[in-house]
Amino acid sequence: FSINGEANYLFPLKGGKITPYALAGLNFITVSVKVEGNAAGVVSGEVAESESGLSFNFGGGVDFNLDKITPFVEIKYSAGEANYAVIVGGIKFLFN
Repeated sequence: FSINGEANYLFPLKGGKITPYALAGLNFITVSVKVEGNAAGVVSGEVAESESGLSFNFGGGVDFNLDKITPFVEIKYSAGEANYAVIVGGIKFLFN
C-alpha cells in the first residue's frame, strides 16, 4: 500500500474548461511478497520479504471543469526507495 501527500500548482486557462497543474509531494510505500512452493520434492518451504520507504512524487495533470464534478487525469513519477511512474484518473466532487 502507499500513502501520498501532494500539493498542486494550478495554471488556469482562459475559458476555464480545463486547468493544467503541476504536482509535488511525499509518498510512503510498503511492499510485501510471500512465495510458497515445492520444487519436485527436493526443495520446499516459504520465502517472505517486506520493504518500506519514502519517495518524492512529481508530475502533472489536467482537471476538466464541469458543473458539479471535475474529472482529472495525471501522470506522476515517484523517486526514492521505490522508483515508479503511474497514470491516474478520477473524479473530484464539488460541494459549494
